[in-house]
Amino acid sequence: MKVKFGVSDVFAWAILAIGTIVWFFVKGVSDDENQAPLPLVVHQTSVSGQHDGHDYVDLGLPSGTKWATCNVGAQKTTEKGALFAWGETEPKTCFSWKNYKWWDDDKVVKYCTESSCGLVDNKLTLEPADDAATANWGAGWRMPTLNELIELCEGCEWHPTSFVNGDTVVGVVGVSKTNGETIFIPSSTEKYEVMGSVFYFSFLWASTLSCVIDKYDLNHYYLAEADDSELSSVEYSMWVPCLMFNCVPASHEVYLYHRYSGRSVRAVSSVWK
Repeated sequence: MKVKFGVSDVFAWAILAIGTIVWFFVKGVSDDENQAPLPLVVHQTSVSGQHDGHDYVDLGLPSGTKWATCNVGAQKTTEKGALFAWGETEPKTCFSWKNYKWWDDDKVVKYCTESSCGLVDNKLTLEPADDAATANWGAGWRMPTLNELIELCEGCEWHPTSFVNGDTVVGVVGVSKTNGETIFIPSSTEKYEVMGSVFYFSFLWASTLSCVIDKYDLNHYYLAEADDSELSSVEYSMWVPCLMFNCVPASHEVYLYHRYSGRSVRAVSSVWK
């Protein structure tokens, strides 16, 4: 008996074969501890222009803010870049109150709003000299405010990805809801495994203290490194908002972290507004 194959049958077998190859490839990727688990999404990121040697993307955000395409300390968008304590401009690998630049004799000596915390100057936003983006990239760049971080989140649709611009890397891609341009945020942490689930995280500092947040809205933010969700005014002034991306699956929240913590910095432009 002869078996006759039509065009549709050949097409179906071809799809099955391609699917099998992709499945084995993805399985190999997901089993490697340095790679992301599913889903597998390939992306190319957008570049709208360049300023002082650093690329930026225009995501069509209402404020007109232009975002750098990579983290400070990175040479390209898929690299993690350097980690900075808030208000410091030099990267380091060990972070604590003891080696924090603006901590002396158990008190904060700059950017303080409570006398019980340190020397009050009521400075709420980083000055250019203490801004890691400005200090490392020049006056046309600065760290984003909390409002600009939130605008970035709300202005894009976010997707987990394993492959960006030809590199294998874990992170999230934001696709602008306005103009379709894309931005990539790489994971800044190693893999976390909790009860069989795998998590990768990215953290981006805001340039503003937590006390710029309306205390009425505090429940909309999450407190890291502490057990108590209720903050006194004193404790509140010691924390800094940080945008946290969970890369797999893609999600984002604003967390409050101690200012000595090491986090990534993604610069924004102050030139084209």
